[in-house]
Amino acid sequence: MALEECMLYTSWPSALTGYPTVLDCAPQAGADPSQALMEVYNYLAMLLHHVEKMPATETPELIGGRYLVYKATDGGKPKPIIEARSVYDKRTGGTIWAGGVIQAVIPGAPRRPPKQPQLPEAENIEAPPVPEGQKAIRKPVIYSAEGSFPGHNGRVLVGSYDERGFQPTSEVRISEIGGEWVERDFHCVTGWSVGGIKWRLTRLDEILSSMGLRGEWLIAVSSGGYTASIPLEPGILGNAYIATGLNGGPLPVEHGGPARLLVPVLYGWKSVKWLAGLFASDFYLDGYWEARGYHWRGLVALHERFKDKSVN
Repeated sequence: MALEECMLYTSWPSALTGYPTVLDCAPQAGADPSQALMEVYNYLAMLLHHVEKMPATETPELIGGRYLVYKATDGGKPKPIIEARSVYDKRTGGTIWAGGVIQAVIPGAPRRPPKQPQLPEAENIEAPPVPEGQKAIRKPVIYSAEGSFPGHNGRVLVGSYDERGFQPTSEVRISEIGGEWVERDFHCVTGWSVGGIKWRLTRLDEILSSMGLRGEWLIAVSSGGYTASIPLEPGILGNAYIATGLNGGPLPVEHGGPARLLVPVLYGWKSVKWLAGLFASDFYLDGYWEARGYHWRGLVALHERFKDKSVN
């Protein structure tokens, strides 16, 4: 057996781009990443009563010059019925995480992770212009987890999240968000960085405090259903913004317009594009990429690319 401990839970409503059921596993010391991937897939297939043979493993993807991500998907694109993954750390020579997601809701699965992440404090959260494992490029790569550029109604719902789901209590009109022009860097977890981008930014903590939002985590939601969780730590919240402009003009739709989050001290998947919801929560909830093994917090200064179950 390659897996030591696994947690199964419902991460978010199935109407979103994420899958409702998540399997999160800690591999045994020295576990082979391919074996861990096979065990994850077989378990998820059993839950679905899916008897097809495991599909061929994709060529491992190298992330940040250090991590190999092994993947197996079943059911076709754009949304297969099973996604299984394992993460191998070349530096330590071990599999650090394995897990996956499925489309079905499993009766009795808890509505949040049974264990909450314990994150180390960082003395300095500022990242250098080109952090370890990154390559400087001239302009950001265009990407959408939704597979397209979703429409937007010009509003951001604000509220809370608990076991009942998202509870909107108010809204912010994007046309009423001001901001100042500031240069900030952007670091993608896959390994590229762009420095000195000019954004029109409004501090996120000002908006949250004006709405009376409090909690341990902030769940940001795009108009297409993508989500990411951000810890409401003072250092991170003081470096988090809503962006409505880019390089002297309105924020283009391909870069998340009309509004997006920008959290430069965290890897880019946390800076949710096409921002449509901000929900405070007293507990951690996996977002789209977190459910696929990416880190709970994603702090660039600490190279937090993936969940590392060998130390958590």
